[in-house]
Amino acid sequence: MIQMLRLLIVDDEQPILDGLKHLIDWSEFGIGSIETAKNGRDALSVMKTFKPDIIITDIKMPFMNGLELIRRVKEELPGTKCIVLSGYQDFEYVRQAMKYEAVRYLLKPVEEDELIEILQDIRESVIISNREKERLENLNRKLLESESFLRNKLLYDIVSGEITDFGDALDKLGRAGIQRFPKKYVCAVLEFEIAERAGGFTENDWELVRFAAANIADELINAKTYGQVFYMHRKQIIMVVEVSCISSHMLVNVLGDIIRQVSRHLNMLASIGVSNMHTRIEDAAESFREAVSALRYKLLTGWGKVIIYNDIAGDTLRVSIPGNIWKRLENSVITGDCDNIPGVIAEIFGLIRTLKGADPTGILEELRNELLIIRRNIEGIGLDDTLLKNFINDFDQKKYALTLKEIEDQFTDVFQRLAKDLFRTGNPGAKTLINQVKQYIDQNYADDITLNTLSEIFYLNSSYMSRLFKQELGENFIDYLTGKRMEEAMKLLLNTRMTVYEISERIGYGNPKYFSQLFKKHTGRSPREFRERK
Repeated sequence: MIQMLRLLIVDDEQPILDGLKHLIDWSEFGIGSIETAKNGRDALSVMKTFKPDIIITDIKMPFMNGLELIRRVKEELPGTKCIVLSGYQDFEYVRQAMKYEAVRYLLKPVEEDELIEILQDIRESVIISNREKERLENLNRKLLESESFLRNKLLYDIVSGEITDFGDALDKLGRAGIQRFPKKYVCAVLEFEIAERAGGFTENDWELVRFAAANIADELINAKTYGQVFYMHRKQIIMVVEVSCISSHMLVNVLGDIIRQVSRHLNMLASIGVSNMHTRIEDAAESFREAVSALRYKLLTGWGKVIIYNDIAGDTLRVSIPGNIWKRLENSVITGDCDNIPGVIAEIFGLIRTLKGADPTGILEELRNELLIIRRNIEGIGLDDTLLKNFINDFDQKKYALTLKEIEDQFTDVFQRLAKDLFRTGNPGAKTLINQVKQYIDQNYADDITLNTLSEIFYLNSSYMSRLFKQELGENFIDYLTGKRMEEAMKLLLNTRMTVYEISERIGYGNPKYFSQLFKKHTGRSPREFRERK
């Protein structure tokens, strides 16, 4: 039976939508059903029920452009193939679309022959991908019904604490073909991530990868000692390893070899957490918890490491990043200062890396708390916090599976995107902040105010603040400050008997000669002449 595919066409111009729908006989090229949408936002709504195999999208559209749509498609429907419609002047957009893994692009107006050629290539790719997915689903069903699955579940129930009747558990192990549980053992948990972009296996193959990784671990462990290797969670391999006949040094070597082999042969990023040594089956749940706790330090060590629980036990240092750094990040976002964001985030994560004895859980809590504060402050001044809200939800789900470098990259990406989005909406955050700066100057003009002092007070890059000030108020910072001081000087000259020296000091100039020069430049008269001609 020929597999028919689903196509979604997205363009804000109705003539183009109609033209593409009738350009070719779509059924001839395996397209069984077609839906349309006028922008990325509507396309996402259609996608929820339609589940397209192929999307043809324009780049420039209202509400949500094609680039953002492609990015969301990659997250929500990674198997969907995207074709980009563009004009010659859109080359930079096309380059970004390729970064989001759009498969091809078409120049407007669309040529029939070129569209047919692209469709033929994509259809073959989608059909092969769908067949592989179906094959893996069938394999998964068979695995769930197999003795191997029952054995894995029994061992997992022991280490997860589900089983408390250990006499009965030993009987069940025997019936499952496991003659004994190690008497002097450690629990080691391998966690992996498929390195998609390096080629080879992909996320669609995770079940096969897990099966292959377990086989590699089983072979290497049982070549040196005795152990049980099993899995239940999607991206974890659990190993209960007998250590009575193997040194701790050799154990680490074996586990390190497992990491190297699965990384090399299966295109995987992998790390292993290792528990303390235990002697009773009743301690299996504790050993598993220790191994999982050790794995959390992958946040700090990165991938490719064997992490021993005993080496990190007792790490409880409280993590606290100075609030002024977070405020600099927040203000860079709300004023649209994209260029400053990577440097501030690098400073935050650089400080985290210098912390010795910090618990990864504490680090993640600090990061999450600050995300919530920034989101609340953004929402509080009337800015759209949807992007940050979605990021926090995603962070909650994935934080323990990420390294510090991965989190840093995600922070940089999301905060730069947020700053760009706010800038495109007229930069209301910049207006709010510059009004606060103006108010501060109006109240403190007599102090020694410079751009640097203001940037420290308002947590902004000084050169960016200077540009914003001119952009929002129409004059340079120094001109505004001087004008405010001269305005006050004129009031004092007209309404008081204060000397020029006293007025100069009152408005922030220690040098009365310099004040007089500025005053004459500003008003055309010296302070004395101004007072006498009132």
